[in-house]
Amino acid sequence: DAVLVNIADNTAMAQTPVFMLTESEAIGEAYADRLAGVISDVADISALDSVFEENLTGDRAQADRLAAHSAQALAELAAAGHNIGGTLDALASTLAHRPDTVCIPAMHALGLAGTSAESAGLLAVLTDTARSDAARSAAGDAIAGILGRHNVDADSIDGLRSVFVSDASLGVRSAAGRALGRFSLSAEERADLMRRVRSTVTSAQ
Repeated sequence: DAVLVNIADNTAMAQTPVFMLTESEAIGEAYADRLAGVISDVADISALDSVFEENLTGDRAQADRLAAHSAQALAELAAAGHNIGGTLDALASTLAHRPDTVCIPAMHALGLAGTSAESAGLLAVLTDTARSDAARSAAGDAIAGILGRHNVDADSIDGLRSVFVSDASLGVRSAAGRALGRFSLSAEERADLMRRVRSTVTSAQ
């Protein structure tokens, strides 16, 4: 009884579901109005699954909302000319596993303040056909933004080319094209690129 009272009085734990582990049904029934459940058999443990899943889902959603707001705020700070260099690693870490609501504002921030170190992660998003068109387009534009300030390696040119001449959506290919436009391509390279574009268009028709 004292334990349940202490839990209920603790602000940090007041909303925490409490289960009682007991072999006595009578004891469980006596405290039923203060418990989320009673576990008296191994089979009862399955009752915890829904509680954990609900709490974790809510925590993830809240974490994603906070991350999205943070990324947007950092993008706005970068656009206003503030130095957000200390956050670039954290922004880049969102690209592989977080939802678009987090990744897209993070990529906007990287496009405004990122360096060549972040271009590989952005290129991975741009070239990933499983990602949404919105995310891929944001990645291409972020790479273009970085190229306005820094040089990136030759692998990026190849990756951008492959997307530009692919059957991706117009928005994705346009973003790749904008990034390619930031490179100083030779006349021969540009001619080769245009030949590949024409070949792709002809094949599509």
